[in-house]
Amino acid sequence: MSWVMHTESPSNNTILSDGGNEVIQIQNSNKFRFIGNDPSNMTTILYKGSEFGNSKMLLTLVRDGDGDLALYKDGVVIEPHVGNSSNLTNDRGFDLDMLGSKNQLSTHYMDGIIYEVLFFSKELDSGELSTLHTELLEKHGL
Repeated sequence: MSWVMHTESPSNNTILSDGGNEVIQIQNSNKFRFIGNDPSNMTTILYKGSEFGNSKMLLTLVRDGDGDLALYKDGVVIEPHVGNSSNLTNDRGFDLDMLGSKNQLSTHYMDGIIYEVLFFSKELDSGELSTLHTELLEKHGL
């Protein structure tokens, strides 16, 4: 999936969720979190210094057939911090119920603007991924 967004604050910016157990979130300027469920919760944490600050950005989250996750910012893969990142393989299920909120009673709302969200039912190959990034970067002036 890919999305273009502009954060206004660096903490607890929930992009998508199912209402609590399954979440895609920027927790702070250094930390991206993906929680999958089914059969049980597994949290993936990706740390990278100051990648998720207050700015307009294109993020793409890719999960391959083995459950290996890769995150791209503005078309460039983010290399996870080896000592602080965890569970970079996460094959748990993910349902969508909410855009911009962890749940209806949450304090984890998206503080900013989500301009565009795209979902793909298949893993994009490198050429498709490159085309996607080029088109979205140009379209949104990044």
